[in-house]
Amino acid sequence: MLFVTEYRLKPGMSKSEVTRLMEVFGKQGPGPGELAHYVRVDSTGGYTISENDDAQQAYQSALAYTEFMTFTVTPVLKIDDAIGRSPPFSRNNTSHRRGSAADQAEVD
Repeated sequence: MLFVTEYRLKPGMSKSEVTRLMEVFGKQGPGPGELAHYVRVDSTGGYTISENDDAQQAYQSALAYTEFMTFTVTPVLKIDDAIGRSPPFSRNNTSHRRGSAADQAEVD
């Protein structure tokens, strides 16, 4: 199962709190199943993408940082898993069009 986690640094953190956060991050390392980690360019937080069997692993990873951040963890699907490889409205699937080219010519 894929999860996108948005984290936001708590506002007004002191320099010593940020230093402590970096120490915790250094000890913890990447979260379990982490596939990618992005930071916001405004330095207020970031996003991780992880793959885990259940939400418990994401929850346990977030607990180490709750003193410094707030979290939103959202389970997600890859687009192909959500709608299939060839949805009825795709360009490659013409079965949704009305009639054949000959039918269209007769209508015109």
